[in-house]
Amino acid sequence: MIMDDNYTPETQREAVGQETAHRNFAVGFLKGNTLSPAKNIVITPNCVKKLIDNEIPVFIERKLGKGADYIDLDYADVGATIEEDADAVCRQVQIIVRLSPFAPAELMSLKEESIFITPFSLEKADSETIAAITERRLTAISLNLIRNVDGDEFLQDIIQTKEGPWVASAALGNTILSLIFPLVFNDSLRYALQANPLLISSIYSYKGIITHPDVAERIGAQYTDLLLLC
Repeated sequence: MIMDDNYTPETQREAVGQETAHRNFAVGFLKGNTLSPAKNIVITPNCVKKLIDNEIPVFIERKLGKGADYIDLDYADVGATIEEDADAVCRQVQIIVRLSPFAPAELMSLKEESIFITPFSLEKADSETIAAITERRLTAISLNLIRNVDGDEFLQDIIQTKEGPWVASAALGNTILSLIFPLVFNDSLRYALQANPLLISSIYSYKGIITHPDVAERIGAQYTDLLLLC
């Protein structure tokens, strides 16, 4: 398992043993799915509700749940704000989640120092994408680089073996929460990493600085150990 189904900000506060501060981050969820295209994986309203219940504003691109039996009203009913398009969402949030990668031009339209969580293929890493990440000082978290607690299985493989899209969506949602909560409820990245070590392997850029050796090697650039930046 990637994380405990009972994960809450309270459990992660206990893990770091420190007073935490809500950083007033808003989270946006955008349409698109290349993480597991054979299954209709989505961010569920239940996942969104857990963020709302912890006073984290959530903005949803209209028709996010299309094809998965979720309508916009399902997300609105748990407290999310529905926006017409991705640009409207991105203007209002600091953390962006999409189950398909961003093109370089899309990255350039994000707020400076935004955090985005998407699939990322090391084999397809290119200098144009990394240049956009660097220029906008973006923190990039890859769903493809997340392994289970034993380090022997990737999240994407775990999702693909789940029985049915609903169970897979729940597993994905719990993983998304395990990434977001430490970032929102800690006043430093170091505490977030202590709360959730999965962040260490999944962050390949921190505020525009490349932190993954394989990404750096792919584009012929230098990288900095993430722990030296926090």
